[in-house]
Amino acid sequence: MKYKLVIIVVVILLMAPILIAKLLEINFFSFARGEVDTWIMFWGSYLGAIVGASVVYFVAQFQMKKQQELQIKAIKIENENSTRREMHQFYLTNKLEKIEEMQEHFNKLSSLVLNLNNDLLIFAIASESIEKDIKSKRKNFDPNDKIYQLRGDLKKYHFEMSSIFVRLIVLSEYINTGMQTEVLR
Repeated sequence: MKYKLVIIVVVILLMAPILIAKLLEINFFSFARGEVDTWIMFWGSYLGAIVGASVVYFVAQFQMKKQQELQIKAIKIENENSTRREMHQFYLTNKLEKIEEMQEHFNKLSSLVLNLNNDLLIFAIASESIEKDIKSKRKNFDPNDKIYQLRGDLKKYHFEMSSIFVRLIVLSEYINTGMQTEVLR
């Protein structure tokens, strides 16, 4: 539809000077003063200005459309880059939190190992003491109470250490996997 309209307008514009020249030669336009050549130049420049203004208008519309497309494309690229930066920042923050959590668990583990060593030292001292007390046959000393207490502490330390080791394994896998993905980027 648009192409038909454009073709009709182009044909009318091409035929307009001839049509105007013929109309000016008819007595119908006898009230117009001046020569036919002068009127043809007037109408030629008049229609030329209209055509020129139309071309300028369509070129301006085309340029504005292209500029808008370029701006939309630039905005999309900036959004993608911004999203990529935010995702990378989130990844690094999350990784740092996991590393800090690992450090916390290592500190707990070292504290548990220290407590375990202290209890083993107490056990060794208590064993010697039990042997001496059994030999001396002291009446108020019950070695079973001390052994049960040490056994309970040992179970508690063992459970805590096992749970910390499991958490450290999970965290190390997370961090190693994250580092491998970071290297692949």
